[in-house]
Amino acid sequence: MPRILVVDHRTLTPDRDAGSLRMWRLLEILRSLGCDVTYATADLAVSEPWASRLLQSGVTVLRAPFSLSLKRHLRRQGASYDSIWLCRVSVAHRLLASVRKYCPRAQVIFDTVDLHFLREEREAVLSQEAGAAKQAEATRKLELAVIRQVDSTILVSAEEARLVQELCPDASLRIISMIHEPLGEVEDFDTRRGLLFVGGFEHRPNQDGVEWFVSKILPRVRMKLPEEPFWIVGSEAARHMNHLAAPGVTVVGWVRELDSIFARARISVAPLRYGAGVKGKITQSLARGLPCVATSVACEGMPVIHEESVLIADDEASFADATCRLHEDRDLWRSLSSAGLQVVSEHYSRQRAEGELVDLLGGLPG
Repeated sequence: MPRILVVDHRTLTPDRDAGSLRMWRLLEILRSLGCDVTYATADLAVSEPWASRLLQSGVTVLRAPFSLSLKRHLRRQGASYDSIWLCRVSVAHRLLASVRKYCPRAQVIFDTVDLHFLREEREAVLSQEAGAAKQAEATRKLELAVIRQVDSTILVSAEEARLVQELCPDASLRIISMIHEPLGEVEDFDTRRGLLFVGGFEHRPNQDGVEWFVSKILPRVRMKLPEEPFWIVGSEAARHMNHLAAPGVTVVGWVRELDSIFARARISVAPLRYGAGVKGKITQSLARGLPCVATSVACEGMPVIHEESVLIADDEASFADATCRLHEDRDLWRSLSSAGLQVVSEHYSRQRAEGELVDLLGGLPG
């Protein structure tokens, strides 16, 4: 059995953020392919219930007091690993030297999750804060340095892969994106109402996007749809977004499962003004047959087309118009719902991710 160590910045919480959900499904696939998978955080800290659920799924979890440090584990067992999978630039930069030293035969894989430097550069342009551009430049140098040193780098979109290939022509790049199982049957237009945003609010682009939507776009929407509710759903929403609560705007916060909310809302919105990677809020919405209005940044790197699988709008007036139109146009809603399910089936399926993983790992023994 190929032995793989996956190291992330913190314990997965697939019920709270799209990045964790993607990695959870990747771990499931690796186990189904017959891999012996060990999972760790960089500091060996764990949180429940997901650490126990990883163990129940057959993944070994490194944690105190059974393991005292990741470096000690690498020193003692590193030579037995076939692959080391490092998630995010902060983890990869911190551990790369030790991995190379103690895991001499392992393939070293860097999973960007999203290009951190790209997200920070866009935030710096938007915020105009003094130190933001310098921080983004430092992250760019760090991230590209890691890419040049590892054996393979995973990106979540072809667009980010093209950017990295231009900057690092010799890098070995792979694309493994979000993973979803699209619904076979979707609640129809007439049983639904209201607008929905889903996202984790420790992520600054989500905070910024919802604040922009509520302050600048929603007042325009209210001129045509005065009674339709707007639900803000996601982890840490109560801590970061409660100031937006108002008549018609409900800060729902974290919920245990999203299916019932996706089935109740008529449309989802993704009013992001900056960011990077593929947005799980969109892929998950499309996988549930819920059409989406989104900005170009939110759709970046996704095989979606304006008016065919989503509605794309970048300024306040056009975003509001698209929101009202999709909310009221039954035929457009049904067309986008069907096309969105097809996009997920073709580009974000488990089968596609499984094929990419087998290719990445050089084929797996039967």
